[in-house]
Amino acid sequence: MKSLTIRNISKYSFHRNCKQCSLGCQFSTGKQKEAELRGILKKDKTHQRSRQKDGQRSQQKTKQTYPTNNDVHEHFKSGSPDAKGGPFLKAQSTLSKCSDIMTGFLKRRESLPPPSMDWIFSTCPLDDFDQKKWQGRIDLYKDVVSLTQAVDLSVKANRIQASSGRDTRDVTDLLGNILLICSESPPKRLTSLVDLPSTSQTCIQVLSIVESLNLDVQNIHNFLSIRAANQEHDWELSCRLFCKQIDPDMNGLVPVDSHLGWDGFLEMGLYGLAMDLSTRVPDGVDVVEGVIEAVRDMCMVSPTDEEKYMLAAGSALGRAGHWKGCVDYISKNENSLEELGQAFFAAMLNACYICGEYEVVLDLFYNLRHNFESGGGDWQWEGEYARYHPLCSDIILRTIGLGLVDKDVNQGFASGATSLFHQITEEGGRISMEAIRGVLYACKNDADFEKALQVLKKLESYEIAESEWIVVDEDTFNFLRQNSGLTSSTRTKGIINDEIIATIMDTCNAAGEYGLAIVILRMARLTERNNVFILDHCNHNSMVESLMNWQPQLGQNEALLHSTITALSGLQCYQDVHDLLSFTKDEDYLSKDIKGLDVTNMNTLWYETYRNMDRLIYAADCLKRTKQNVSREDKYNLSLATALMLRCAIHSGQVNGGLEVARTVIPTFNRTSVTGNTVREKMKSLFGFNDKDIDSDDQFWMLSDDLYAGKLTAYRVKYGVDSALDYYFSSIDSPNSPKYSNHGWFKTVNVVLEMLIEKGDVEKAFIFYERMNPTDRGPGTYVAIANAYKDLEQYDKIGKVYMEAKKASLLSEKLCLCAMEAIVRGTHQGKIKILRSIVNDISDVKGVKPGKWIVDHYWIIKRCLGFHYARLLMWWNDPNETKSLEYRLAVQHIEHQKIQSLQIETDALRCIIKLAEDQRLDVGESSDPLHPPSRVFDSLIILSTSHCHDNTQLLLEGLRYLLKTQSASLGVQFLDHIETNQVIVDDKVSDLARTVANCQIDSTVMN
Repeated sequence: MKSLTIRNISKYSFHRNCKQCSLGCQFSTGKQKEAELRGILKKDKTHQRSRQKDGQRSQQKTKQTYPTNNDVHEHFKSGSPDAKGGPFLKAQSTLSKCSDIMTGFLKRRESLPPPSMDWIFSTCPLDDFDQKKWQGRIDLYKDVVSLTQAVDLSVKANRIQASSGRDTRDVTDLLGNILLICSESPPKRLTSLVDLPSTSQTCIQVLSIVESLNLDVQNIHNFLSIRAANQEHDWELSCRLFCKQIDPDMNGLVPVDSHLGWDGFLEMGLYGLAMDLSTRVPDGVDVVEGVIEAVRDMCMVSPTDEEKYMLAAGSALGRAGHWKGCVDYISKNENSLEELGQAFFAAMLNACYICGEYEVVLDLFYNLRHNFESGGGDWQWEGEYARYHPLCSDIILRTIGLGLVDKDVNQGFASGATSLFHQITEEGGRISMEAIRGVLYACKNDADFEKALQVLKKLESYEIAESEWIVVDEDTFNFLRQNSGLTSSTRTKGIINDEIIATIMDTCNAAGEYGLAIVILRMARLTERNNVFILDHCNHNSMVESLMNWQPQLGQNEALLHSTITALSGLQCYQDVHDLLSFTKDEDYLSKDIKGLDVTNMNTLWYETYRNMDRLIYAADCLKRTKQNVSREDKYNLSLATALMLRCAIHSGQVNGGLEVARTVIPTFNRTSVTGNTVREKMKSLFGFNDKDIDSDDQFWMLSDDLYAGKLTAYRVKYGVDSALDYYFSSIDSPNSPKYSNHGWFKTVNVVLEMLIEKGDVEKAFIFYERMNPTDRGPGTYVAIANAYKDLEQYDKIGKVYMEAKKASLLSEKLCLCAMEAIVRGTHQGKIKILRSIVNDISDVKGVKPGKWIVDHYWIIKRCLGFHYARLLMWWNDPNETKSLEYRLAVQHIEHQKIQSLQIETDALRCIIKLAEDQRLDVGESSDPLHPPSRVFDSLIILSTSHCHDNTQLLLEGLRYLLKTQSASLGVQFLDHIETNQVIVDDKVSDLARTVANCQIDSTVMN
């Protein structure tokens, strides 16, 4: 049979409090030396020693115990001698020697590595078995075999008898420990031992000794024997022992131990039964049916344990690899869900899950959910009608996560997984960490960072305070319906770890929310923050230093480091990536994805955003630690700081990160000092009256115009104009809203006006503008409403808006240009005169001469009014000189902008290239600022470095001019420029540049 890889099962250990396993055992530790095995068979000459010496020797023995399974099995105990004492018989002396030898064996056992679970499932050849690792257990087993043979001969020779209660306990303890060591020894089929019996054969020999002494065969005896038989793949023996135990005719109406887990009799026996049936029946359905029949037999004796028996059967079938048989059994027996209930469906899902058939689990769940809900609706769970078993929900979430680990395609599971997660938490259910990871993997696969943040908030609330829902281990026992009231000791602590944060960061990165990923990392409580870190906050010189200060484990966890590098790279903070990699030893490996990138590139907008975010988070942490209340004045100042952070986040394109920080820190900032000392305050507290000083988090957003306007703008970017307007108009009736506030709401109302115009609801925008308080109007207000009129081609109304702004001394260049455009497009008389009047108004506002203002804004005026009116405003009345004057003006502007390190106007460059042909080539030398080829070459250099694809046609036009003027040297310089600086240009541009560089002076090339 093919080997089966089992996941999510604890180490193969069966005893409690043991040094080498998790379930633990306590064994006797006698002080006498280990006797030679051959001495047991010799005639005992010490049976006639004095009663006193025998009593003292017996008292030196420590009481021996044998492992239990959750206190179900009886302990094997070695009794103490009778208080009155008396001479021991020969049999008692031989038993004492055997017990002393076993004491030595148990001491040796404690120093050995725990047995491997792979022994049961392994079908590997002998060459793959680590003989050296397990040599200690092999040697111990050899000695135990010799001891077993000695005990067997002694029993047959009546040297060992169970004639008294103490003898019975000693013999039972001795034989039980022999079975224990046999079940923990490597199976003979994997070792090179040929002269020793198999471990299962030794167990059979021990069981025959138990029967010959008329001792009771306990559950633990059968369990250890079944385990040894399973390891030896002696399925027939394992099945026979298990069936004998559950047969009422042979064992009586004794309930089978219902302890769940691979360390118990139930699952080990059912596994042996399943494997034995696999060798005798060809169809997997028959194997499943045989296991289910065994469960029915056990339920007849103990109906209350039906759920445990059924879930154990699912685990056994899964480990036996019969997932297909489970699916076929459900299809063949249509009424199985109604007959066997929810535990049966959970068991079948668990069998498929253990086999790693994740798609089958999902198909089985979704295809049979309708039948399950209709068929299992009459089955009650915890006093309420439930749709499916708690284990089903957990397995589905685990399966979703494990099935999506290596898949990059959007599977669409995020919505359903988070919905099921919220249902579990709201109903106070139980969920495993693997299921939580499954939910987060689904969010990551769908790039749904919003739902991932919802899960994170639930996990944070779980760690901060007690909650009705709990996180438990994946043990099936934790999902039994009898265990709905698990104690707090069962709760898993520290669930927000590096892996959880890294997965959420990856989700944000997949959605392009790189800033939000950094925010999640900054705010994560992965380590206990002490006062040293807080006091050193002001010493941070970089973002990486801040992150490493708050999350010291960042450089140690590869997943967290990779997520951070991805976020920083997405933010184009390559220098920070380089700095972060300096903390790791695998710099060459991790930096392979950022080689060739410009590490000098600085995303200044994000750096400013993070600096403000870091300050707010730091302030909130300080307030949480000090537990100080915040005064109204401090609240207002904190609202301004939050508004500044939001503005920076919007400008840097990281609005979701800004909103997340704001939502996190505002509950801490919104604390209000309530003394409660006066009778009035106590009465308000008693009757629950609202106080003005007690604000909700929503009201905190309205403490300042800056913060409220920032939130509206953030909603506008994140959710769209409609949602932002709905939020504004829904909160307009709040006591702290702009409608009732005494302080101005200049920024807020202007944001609302802009959104109304952007939405296209101009009629409502005009009404909103008319009803605005004049003190809330600003230059932007008049520009917005004037542009709305311009879009509607209502140019006459723009003049009215212009006059209102002029009267309020709120003129702006944008409004003046809009008014000038309205004059040109309208039907006014004396347009030039009106235009010069508007120029005079704005010149007075700016404090410059009208001619200077026109020259400085020539290219904007030309775009808005056209060349004709721009020429007239410049007093270029002679059309023959216009091109030359405009060319000189363009040269003048470019030189001025170069000196001032300003961005050069593209219109000026276009003017030089297009008008170069109309200029005389004999105007100055090549070094002259007005020399056309030189000016065209400079324009080409500037255009090629602007990284704008719209400049391709201009570049081609400029190169054609250089080719026409035979400027080969300039062509060579341009070609060298794009090759040296690795400038990316269109292939047509590079080909034409090579042609210019290779051009000759003869007239043939010129033509």
